Amino acid sequence: PEGASNTLALTAAGLSAVGRPSNKAGVDVLIDLLRDLPADREVIVVGDNDRKPPTKQRTDGEWPGREGAEYTAGRLAAALGRPVRWTMPPPPAKDVRAWLTAAERGEQPCADRGAELTTSLLAAAEGA
Repeated sequence: PEGASNTLALTAAGLSAVGRPSNKAGVDVLIDLLRDLPADREVIVVGDNDRKPPTKQRTDGEWPGREGAEYTAGRLAAALGRPVRWTMPPPPAKDVRAWLTAAERGEQPCADRGAELTTSLLAAAEGA
């Protein structure tokens, strides 16, 4: 995910996570970290739901989180020689931290939140 708070939220929910400092930064470090990951461990890049409204210059709007997730997954797949998928947090959450800490999660234990989020992220993940 993007940022330390998202990374910490995922690990608090019992998930393995490596964060990146921004939407497209840190890919070379991720390549080094993930190079020896066993082939049966899936790699999924999670972006942020931070779509900007369209402007006169860009009619489709700008979506840095999605653009960064696609870019990062593509670079990782090429460098690691393995499939790497990308996904976004379930709407309307801006990021995985917001989804995990949303009021509607109530008293749900962190591990259960992590399992529910994993199911949603995997179902929505797309190939690089």
